Amino acid sequence: MAKRRCFSIDVIESLPFRRLSPEAKAIYFGLMAHADDEGVVVNHSIALCLQDIDERAVNELVDKEFLLIVDDMYIVKHWYMHNRVQPSKFTESMFRTELSKLYVNERKEYELL
Repeated sequence: MAKRRCFSIDVIESLPFRRLSPEAKAIYFGLMAHADDEGVVVNHSIALCLQDIDERAVNELVDKEFLLIVDDMYIVKHWYMHNRVQPSKFTESMFRTELSKLYVNERKEYELL
């Protein structure tokens, strides 16, 4: 997993993102930091502990479609808008089954099949 992440201005300056609560915004950045190279967050509680924010912020991100839930895992919907990992540094996610339930649309957003 990479130790650096990027954030797309198109996402974080969008009206839906600006309307999120401060807690939801903070947890979004925490989850982005803990996601694997394909945007899968296996243990969101790591980010919750580091950010000291309650579960309502995560639920808000799911409700506002910034996070998808697939088999109890969180997927950052706009992962590919934010990050492009160089092929030489890319580590494939071990969660192939969960990712097979998604596709990346033309806007570089994950969508459920």
